[in-house]
Amino acid sequence: MIVIAFSCTSYVLSSDPGFRNKPSSCDDPVCDNDPELCPNTIMCEPVEEPIFELFETICISIFTVDYVIRILTVPLMPSRLANILPADWDTLDNPLGTKPDPTYSWYTQLLKYASTIMNIIDLVAILPYYIGFATDSGGSVSIVRILRLARVLRIFKIGSFTSGMNLIAGAVRNSIPAMSILLFCTILGIILFGSIIYFLEAGTYVVNKDFPDGAYVRWNFDHTAKENSPFTSILVSCYWAVVTSTTVGYGDIHPTSPMGRFLAVILMYAGILLLALPISVVGAAFTREYEKYHSKSAENADDRSSVATFKRNAEPPIHDTRIPANDTAFIKYREREDMLRALSEMSCQLTDMTTRVNAMMLVLTRDHEEVVTEEKFEGSGKRVNFTRMNSNGHPRMVSEGVELVPGENISGPQG
Repeated sequence: MIVIAFSCTSYVLSSDPGFRNKPSSCDDPVCDNDPELCPNTIMCEPVEEPIFELFETICISIFTVDYVIRILTVPLMPSRLANILPADWDTLDNPLGTKPDPTYSWYTQLLKYASTIMNIIDLVAILPYYIGFATDSGGSVSIVRILRLARVLRIFKIGSFTSGMNLIAGAVRNSIPAMSILLFCTILGIILFGSIIYFLEAGTYVVNKDFPDGAYVRWNFDHTAKENSPFTSILVSCYWAVVTSTTVGYGDIHPTSPMGRFLAVILMYAGILLLALPISVVGAAFTREYEKYHSKSAENADDRSSVATFKRNAEPPIHDTRIPANDTAFIKYREREDMLRALSEMSCQLTDMTTRVNAMMLVLTRDHEEVVTEEKFEGSGKRVNFTRMNSNGHPRMVSEGVELVPGENISGPQG
């Protein structure tokens, strides 16, 4: 994280005019021995100090080594440590924590890890530096600037070291339905108001001595003279609608007619109401995410405290009654064990009950004979396997595992 902060600071400072100088020679000078502007002089665009390029090289080298090592070692990591488990694994698929974590092949795990958002950001942050070597040798200057601009994405690497970025991302992700409704309504409103203001403020096409080439003109703000209408198309009018609905109001484009001003007032109030509704939804989602994060942090702190107390107390058994009543981690573990044990006992009882009902149905049926094929004594009872036979001697139904207690008798029509 220190390297990321240092790299971002270096990137910001390198744009300051005090840390830039004009080189004496360059491949694309802005003025080359011009007799009027720069006689006997070559003027180049100011560039950053060489020390910043050295800082950039060092930081990129560290980022590259870190990225390559993580990509090469991720196939050897467990899926949980690599953070590539399914999104609902711990909440829906494995809420009790009894199932083992899923495993993947080495190439699947590598692709899953490399395609995560943070790793894509890491790659985009370092890749322009290496592409710049090819473009610097003869590429376009604008391409180089765009590639260097991608360095600003490096600041998102800080999100992998802080929980705040994950908190905001979770709140935005849960607010996507409300944001989609906002986007849909905003697009409809922008097109509607943009079209109306265009027909109100586009003006009239005239050709006169003031506008010999012809132009759409309207009255100015004071209604004292004619001027070119800035609402040249519906696209430009939609830009005005966005600026006005968000109550920004740059003032570069504004209506001058009474109807245009009235429409602008309606759009301002509509924009306030339209933005207020989803903002409350996003705020509520952020509150839920913060409470979830706070409770999870408290549980982790309690777990660490309980484990430390458990080790200091010579590690008593999990179900030992000497465990303190406020030991949250072991109380939860014991409750989970008791619940699993109760479910297992209920399943066994249900299986035995079903088997006994099947055996009684065999006994109550008149057209059969029961043949004891196997007996097995278990404890104080006896487990018997019955075979139901046809009249021709072929087996029709088998009932296994009927548990008999002492004194209990099951007989057919023959006895």
